[in-house]
Amino acid sequence: MPWAERAAIMCGLFLTLVQAVGLLLRSKRCEVASTDLRVWIPASGLYTYPDVVVTCGAENFQDDHFDVLLNPMLIIEVLSPSAEDYDRGHKFCGVSNDSVYAGVSHRRAGPMLC
Repeated sequence: MPWAERAAIMCGLFLTLVQAVGLLLRSKRCEVASTDLRVWIPASGLYTYPDVVVTCGAENFQDDHFDVLLNPMLIIEVLSPSAEDYDRGHKFCGVSNDSVYAGVSHRRAGPMLC
């Protein structure tokens, strides 16, 4: 499949996820953010920008710059063919005991959960 076609599929999947999660959480005290919010993964020491991040309740940040989230409730990553093995590994596992990670692929049925 050509790169442009894969990119279009992944972009559509990403937008669908953001909209669906936003609709599901509309009546909750939760916030949905996309790729602009950096998250720290304590288990690996990784700083990363997940595709979709959900927080519920008070958001905890690393410092007074408010640019590194420490307590995501849900992280969703759209898995690209080139990075799927890495993302299906332990990239986001170990965020915190209260967090859930889901990797979503257009090539495989069902989400990948830690």
